[in-house]
Amino acid sequence: TGIIPQRAVTAIEDLDGDDTHELVVTESKWEMGFGLCHGCSPVTERYYKWNGSEFEDVSTKYKDLYLKQIDTAKQNWAEQECDKTDKIPADYCTGFALRVLLASDMVGRRDEGWKFFWANTNPEVYRKIYGNIPDSLLLSRKILLEQYTKGEDFSPPNR
Repeated sequence: TGIIPQRAVTAIEDLDGDDTHELVVTESKWEMGFGLCHGCSPVTERYYKWNGSEFEDVSTKYKDLYLKQIDTAKQNWAEQECDKTDKIPADYCTGFALRVLLASDMVGRRDEGWKFFWANTNPEVYRKIYGNIPDSLLLSRKILLEQYTKGEDFSPPNR
């Protein structure tokens, strides 16, 4: 019992000050998803607490942590001028947009996250900046659009 699949514990912290430590875990399902490089992949975290018999996902209790992740990803997007220049590889920009989408979804702002992702992964903008459209971008947009339209959980293929 208490198994947390496809995840790695990255910290053990008392996140809410109740003298009970939570597990901070990174989901590996997004690592290299859609063909993104390891460093380009969005980092998604979930939070677990021991309930006496197993670790329970309590991620929705930590909205402020997800809002910080959204702000950080948007700041990274802006600082790297993802909509203007090719100073970093395209897949990093896709990863920032994915992180906004995924964290937004965790705090009940799926539509807001989707709008950011869709607008900031426009293939024509990538073509203009980079001279081509990365396969990872086309694949992520295709699969995530289907999941968004159907109201399904977001996930890269075969994960």
